[in-house]
Amino acid sequence: VDGVECFKLMLTKKSGTSFYYFIDTQTWYIIKVTAKVKYQDREFENDTQYSDFQTVNGVVVAFSTDNISNGQLQGQTVYTKVEFNVEIPEADFVMPEKKKEEEKK
Repeated sequence: VDGVECFKLMLTKKSGTSFYYFIDTQTWYIIKVTAKVKYQDREFENDTQYSDFQTVNGVVVAFSTDNISNGQLQGQTVYTKVEFNVEIPEADFVMPEKKKEEEKK
C-alpha cells in the first residue's frame, strides 16, 4: 500500500461482505481496510486509509482517515487532539427543557 509492505488479511461475514485488512509488516498498524459490499445486485468497493499515527497515553491512534468509494475520495477526517477517560460533567447528560411552543404541538 503506497510503497509499504503489508500483510493482507481477508474476513468475510455471513452477509457476504468481504473486508481486506492491510497490516504494515513493520509496525503492525492497520493502514487500510477495503470492503466489498453487495447492494441491489451491484458490488461496491470502499477503502478506509489510516495515517499520521501518534501515541496517546500508550495507545496508537490514526490521526488521519481517508474514506474512498470506487476510487473517489469521499471524505477525510483529521484529528488534532485525542484524549482518553476524560471526565464529563453529569450536566452534559441532562435533557434540555421543552419550549412552551413545542409542548403545544
